[in-house]
Amino acid sequence: LIAAFCALYSSNRITYILPASNKEGKSCSAMFQLIDTVIKNNAEKEIIFDFEGSRNEGIARFFKGFGAINQQFFIIKRLRPAFLIGKISSK
Repeated sequence: LIAAFCALYSSNRITYILPASNKEGKSCSAMFQLIDTVIKNNAEKEIIFDFEGSRNEGIARFFKGFGAINQQFFIIKRLRPAFLIGKISSK
């Protein structure tokens, strides 16, 4: 075994998770071949292959090589500065 990944299947989506390649797998582009095979096997179906994205430029470029489209997601954080947090006194 030189490369593998886990995929979650639903009715119209394949989600790519947990990829792994050893040195030999990386040198012969085994992950590329695995993903390419999954895409080819599902090309005639109304299905989305979801790469789950990456902030790593190299990985994002790898995904883009398959025709991946960047989809921005925003993160909402609750900001509670320390100076605003305290006991509320009633007078």
